[in-house]
Amino acid sequence: MSPLVRRNRALREVRSTNRDFYPEVIPGERLQAILNSTNLQGGGVVRLGPYSYYMNKTLKIPENVTLVGVPRKTKLILRHIAGGTVFGPVVELETKSKLTDCYVSLELAYDAVTDKYYGFDGDTAILQAPDTSRVTYSDTDNCTVLLSGARAFVQGCVIPGETTSKGTGRRGILVTASDCFVLGNEIEVPDNDVNLPSSIFLNTGVNGCVVMQNWCESTASVSIKFKSGTTNVIGPTGAFSTDSFNYAQVGTH
Repeated sequence: MSPLVRRNRALREVRSTNRDFYPEVIPGERLQAILNSTNLQGGGVVRLGPYSYYMNKTLKIPENVTLVGVPRKTKLILRHIAGGTVFGPVVELETKSKLTDCYVSLELAYDAVTDKYYGFDGDTAILQAPDTSRVTYSDTDNCTVLLSGARAFVQGCVIPGETTSKGTGRRGILVTASDCFVLGNEIEVPDNDVNLPSSIFLNTGVNGCVVMQNWCESTASVSIKFKSGTTNVIGPTGAFSTDSFNYAQVGTH
């Protein structure tokens, strides 16, 4: 056995009672209950293994809790059901919570009648149902990852581009609270045939956030948006470059 394998085994252990190890939560366990229990005990770190965790509703990380995955191996996936009312986000971060090193995906449903997928209308809060009635649903949290609490923190996560075969138009990361951190994430194009939504969107009134070293796939539209006139958020605007050390096209809304 190589030293590398031994080191990996030493850092990962499932259901361990050894105080020197961090046990991992495996698929099938009540992850939301574990996060809530960690919060009630004053906070702490919850670790996930290199598995896919499928959810039918938003996973909420409560105050003072950190959720850590294995980079590119831990997958948090929310699958929207046709006719259902849960459209994301996949993960919501509350005050002083953290999400690191996870692959996070929102998969919108397929409608067999029209042979199309559900899709958001760019940066708006409207989701179009591709059925004959063209029903619209209001969803103010149009995104994959939502930072809703002050000083929430997301780092090192991968958000795949949802193409027309997987649902369209969702925002990658939505920030609705001040003083948050969005660092070192990889966000592919949140595809939409009509209006490309942003990879990172800072809501109106948000300020004091640190948005740095994120990679947002090149698109014809703005990748990172913040409210015009808001100070201490992201730094200078510009085309694809290293503004604030992000690789993204930055603009205002």
